[in-house]
Amino acid sequence: MVKNKLLQLLVVVATIMTSVGAAAQTTVIFDATTDKGPAEAGRPVSVEKDGVTIECSYGLLGDGVAYRFYKGSTITITVSEENAVLDQIVFTGGSSNPVSNITDPSSGTYDGSTWTASAASPSNTVTFTASVQARASQVAVTYHGAVADDPTPSLTPAFTFWPEMDAAPSASVTITVPVATTVYYTTDGSTPSATHGTAITATTTLNITATTTVSAIGVSGDDTSSVVSATYTLGTTVNSIAELKQTNGEEVRLYWSDEANARVLYATDNQAFVRDNTGAICMYALQTNKTKLNANDHLAGWIFGKLSDYNGLPEFVSTNRTNGYQLLAAAPVTEEEPQPRLIDAAQFDDYVADWVTIHDLRMNAEGVGTHGDSQITLYNRFHVGEEQYYVQPYENALVDVSGIAIAYNDKRQVAPIYQNEVRPVVYVVSENEDFYAPTADLADAVVRLHRTLTAGEWGTITLPFRLESFDGQVAEYTALNGDDMAFVSVDAIEARTPYLVKANTDMSDATFTGVTLVAGEPLAIDKSNFVFKGTYVSAVLAQDDLAVAANGSLVKAQEAVMPTFAYVTVPSGTSKVYISVDGTRLGGGGLQGDVNGDGVVSGADVTALYNKLLDNIEPAGNADVNGDGVVSGADVTALYNILLNN
Repeated sequence: MVKNKLLQLLVVVATIMTSVGAAAQTTVIFDATTDKGPAEAGRPVSVEKDGVTIECSYGLLGDGVAYRFYKGSTITITVSEENAVLDQIVFTGGSSNPVSNITDPSSGTYDGSTWTASAASPSNTVTFTASVQARASQVAVTYHGAVADDPTPSLTPAFTFWPEMDAAPSASVTITVPVATTVYYTTDGSTPSATHGTAITATTTLNITATTTVSAIGVSGDDTSSVVSATYTLGTTVNSIAELKQTNGEEVRLYWSDEANARVLYATDNQAFVRDNTGAICMYALQTNKTKLNANDHLAGWIFGKLSDYNGLPEFVSTNRTNGYQLLAAAPVTEEEPQPRLIDAAQFDDYVADWVTIHDLRMNAEGVGTHGDSQITLYNRFHVGEEQYYVQPYENALVDVSGIAIAYNDKRQVAPIYQNEVRPVVYVVSENEDFYAPTADLADAVVRLHRTLTAGEWGTITLPFRLESFDGQVAEYTALNGDDMAFVSVDAIEARTPYLVKANTDMSDATFTGVTLVAGEPLAIDKSNFVFKGTYVSAVLAQDDLAVAANGSLVKAQEAVMPTFAYVTVPSGTSKVYISVDGTRLGGGGLQGDVNGDGVVSGADVTALYNKLLDNIEPAGNADVNGDGVVSGADVTALYNILLNN
C-alpha cells in the first residue's frame, strides 16, 4: 500500500517537473517595411531585432519594401540568447522572386516557406542559401530557451493591415504554442476552450483576409491558461477626397486612380493643395516619388495618412505608416491645366482648400470684401508679389478674386495665387454695381466689364481705362447742330469719356488685360447746355434727363435709377432733341411720346401712333415710345401712361 502511494507521488512530482521544465517559446517577427537594415545593398548586410539577427552575405535589407537575398547568397539566422534553440522560421514573400527560391538547409525541414527544426540537432543558428534571388516581406523566428511556468499561448500583437498595391487583402498572424501544450483557438469571435476551437500543438501561422479576432487558450496537463485575444483590422481604403472627408481622422490608405484626376493646384515646400473629381484637400508635409510637388502635377497611386482639422482647414497628414513610394506624381501629358472654380461667396465653406474665383467683392481698407451677407478676407499667406500681379485692392474697389480658399477659425480667407495665367485680382465695371476709380492711376490691371451689349443696338459706355479698339461702332459727342446732338465715329475709347456704342456681336462679361485704371471721376461733355454725362455709379435721372434707346433715340428712362455708363441732360423746356452719328439721324428722334413731332405730347400723338400701327404711316416724330426698338401695342400703353401720369 505504501509502495503504491510512493509510485503515485513520484508520478505527480514528475508531472510537476515536466510542467516547470517546459521551455517557453518566443516569436520575433521581422517586418521589412519597418525593421530595416542598411539602405544600400551590401556584402554582408544584417538586421537585428529583440536578440535575433538576420545576416545575408549579399543582399538589401533596408529599402522598406522587402528583404532581398541575392542569387547565391547565404542567409544566416541566429538567436543571441544563451542556450536558446530555434524551433521554426516562416518566410513570407510575394509572387516576384518568391521565398521558395531559398534552399533547404542540411538540418530540419523546409517546405518552401516554413522551416522546422530537427529535434536531433538543436541549435541557435541556421543557414539557408538563395538559389536565385528571393524576397521576403516578413520573417517570423520562433525559439525557446527560458523555462516556461504556464501554458499561455502568445499571439502576434494586434495590428491594422491593408492590401498590397491592388492585390486582395492578406495578412499573417502567428500563434505561438508553449512546449507540451495544446492550444485551442477561434477566429469567429467565440471563446475557445478545451472542448471548443481548433487544436494545435506547434506554433502556427494563420492567413487572414478581413478584420478578424483571434482568441486562444492553452491546455497542458491539468493546467489551463487564460484566454488571450487580439483583433487584426482590415484598414480603410478611400478612393476620393469626398470619401476621405468622411473618415473622422482615422488612418486610411488614400488611393487615386488616373480617372480620379487628382491634380496639384498650388504647392509650397510643405503644403500641396490637391483637387480630384470630388473635392479638394491640403496635403501637409507628405512626400511622393518627387522631391517637391509642382502646380499641375497629376497624382495617382497609394499613400497612407489621416485627415486632420487645422483651424478649419482640412489637411491630410502623415502617420507612422506613411511612405510616398507608391504615390506617383508626374507632369500632365494630355490633361488640361486646372482652373479655379467660380463660386458664390455664400458657397465658400463647401470649397475650402480648393482654388476658387469669387465675383463682385466690395473691398474695404482692411482687405475684407463683402458680397451680400458674406465677408471674404484677402490674406496674402503665400506672399505673392507684384511680379506675380498681386497688389492689395484699393478701398471701395469692386473685384473678382482668385486663390486658395482657406478657413481659419471663424474667418473665410482667399490666399491669392497666380497660376495658369489667372490673375488673383480682377477689377469689375458693372451695370449692376457702382464703380469707384482708384485715387491714383493703377497700371497693368485686368478689368471685367460686366455689361451686356446686344449686337446692332445702341448703348452708352464710360470706361475707367483706355480701350484701343472696340468690335463695333464708337461715337463721340462733338457739337449741337440745331435739334441734333452730333456724334462722330472714332476708333478708341478714352478713359473717363462717355460714348455711344453699337456692338457687332453680342457682348457680355468681356475681360481686358494689361490696362491702366485711371483716377478721377467720369467726364461730362457740355455743348450749348446739351450735356452727355459719363457715370460710374447708378444715376437717378432728373425729370428732363434722357437715356439712349436701343434704336438710338432719346427717351425718358423707364426706371427711376439708370444703370451706369452715360445719359443726356437737356435744358428745361426743350421740345425736341435728336441724336445723329456722322450726319445720320438715329431712331425716330424727338422726345418720348412726341409721335407726330410737333414738340408737345398730346392726344394728336395717339392718332399718329394708331396711323403708324394700322396703316404704317410714318410720323414725323418717334413712334417707338417705350424705346424697345419696335413699334407695337406696348407703345400705346406707354403713351397713355405719359399722358395720364405725365
